[in-house]
Amino acid sequence: MPDLSEEKTKVINCLTPKAVLLAITDEATSSFQNTHYHYNFIRIETFPFSVGRETRLELELKLNTHGLYRPQRDQKIIKQFTNFPSINGGKSRQEFVDDIPLMERRGFSDVQPNNDIYLRDFLNPLQISREHFLIEENEGNFKVVDRGSSKGIMIDNQHIGGENTGGEQPLYDGSIIGIGEASTPYLFKFLFLH
Repeated sequence: MPDLSEEKTKVINCLTPKAVLLAITDEATSSFQNTHYHYNFIRIETFPFSVGRETRLELELKLNTHGLYRPQRDQKIIKQFTNFPSINGGKSRQEFVDDIPLMERRGFSDVQPNNDIYLRDFLNPLQISREHFLIEENEGNFKVVDRGSSKGIMIDNQHIGGENTGGEQPLYDGSIIGIGEASTPYLFKFLFLH
């Protein structure tokens, strides 16, 4: 029987992402999980890798056509939708039910996405900006770049950015990334895999 270890190694390396953002709180997990994505980590296939807030109504409506769920407690929000609000245009607005944002904009466009992953932010006030941060890699060294977010980022308990100032910080294997203010519940661990 031929030795398959080299072929298996190639397949494993191909399937394994370069790095992951491992959710370490329930809120972090709920920010990206849906009915099609059940893991507690975000795959990073290429660098730079950009992260921002999901603002499209459609994502929330897909969770349940009869209403929305609180991802933290999996309980229905009181408000029920009798029909889908228009997604073909309309002015930007924000609507809250039980202090959870339901939508910010109604329209969609053909513009290329600004982020590699869009996270849902269920807090009021919002912690995650539309274009929040970027992870860059240069010869095996990593850094986080705040993209002018309003709340900034916590990297291993050191706050950078916020109030649209930007900033950057080295990122290490095992670093803890908090998206937003110091008290943010959106906590992820950066794991470099290969």
